[in-house]
Amino acid sequence: MFGHRNTTALYFERGQLKLGDSPLLGFADMLDQVVEMTSGLDRERLAQAIFAARYAALDKVYNPNYPQTRHQ
Repeated sequence: MFGHRNTTALYFERGQLKLGDSPLLGFADMLDQVVEMTSGLDRERLAQAIFAARYAALDKVYNPNYPQTRHQ
C-alpha cells in the first residue's frame, strides 16, 4: 500500500501475517525527491499535476464516449 507518508508491505501465508514493514517511502517523499531533481516545481503543483494526469488517463480508459482506436 502506497500511502502519503509511508509504504506498507504485508506478507500473508494461509491467512496469517508472516512479515510486515512500513518504511518512510511514501508519496510525500517521492514528491520531495522529484522536486529536488527539477526546477520550478513545488510539492503542491507536482501533486496536482500527477492527480490531474491520473484522472485524465482513467477517463480515457473508462469513458464509453471516448473514441477508441483499433490497432491492426
